[in-house]
Amino acid sequence: MKKQIFFTVSLLLITSLIISSTLTVSNTSNNDIYSAALPVIDFSNPQNESTVGDIVSLILEAENEDEITDYEIYIDDVLVSSNNSYQWYTVNETAGAHLIKGRAKNDNDEWGEVTYSLIVDPNYNSGAFNLLNYNILEAGRNPEWMEVVKETNPEIIVLVETGDLGNNNENMDNLLGQLNAFFPDEDPYEGYATKAVSVTDGQAVLSRYPIISVNQIPTLYLDDGTIREAAHDFVEAVVEIGEM
Repeated sequence: MKKQIFFTVSLLLITSLIISSTLTVSNTSNNDIYSAALPVIDFSNPQNESTVGDIVSLILEAENEDEITDYEIYIDDVLVSSNNSYQWYTVNETAGAHLIKGRAKNDNDEWGEVTYSLIVDPNYNSGAFNLLNYNILEAGRNPEWMEVVKETNPEIIVLVETGDLGNNNENMDNLLGQLNAFFPDEDPYEGYATKAVSVTDGQAVLSRYPIISVNQIPTLYLDDGTIREAAHDFVEAVVEIGEM
């Protein structure tokens, strides 16, 4: 009789545990369900432990069965981009290894992560160059544009609304002198500016590469055969970059 009671009680306990376990799983399934696989991500450019310099295009790629909703790119634990790509200007970076981290999140709020090491070499020449196109507004009434130039250190600058900044005039000489003094270790800028009729007109091309020719275009020939006088300056410039 005692054996039968013990067996019955044991059976009830086992049954109770099975039911309890089943209910627990069922509870979870009624709430948010997260996929087991995190987003698989990698940098398609550049490769891990690559030596880099100049301008580096960091490109992050992610795959997941759920939709990728967010990206993040970090350099030395500092968030630099909330997209899957970033143009990294290494000119002002310290030489040596830097930690690059990429993250991607799916629509279940699950993050995948990858870390890389890239070695910055200040003498590395990738063949890339930095071009800045900037509307300085009414002959540069806001001086902030100069700070952008100093921060980005471009090889070629195209300025719009240059106003009284003329070709080979005193204002152009002062601008070139100021920029070249700020970048004493770089090749000096040379410049060309169109003749403007107002402070909201005019364009200038500044370049560390030789400017072979510049042509101001006053007349536009449209696809339908009509001719129209340009409301603003149009300029084409030929710049020699590297060996011809």
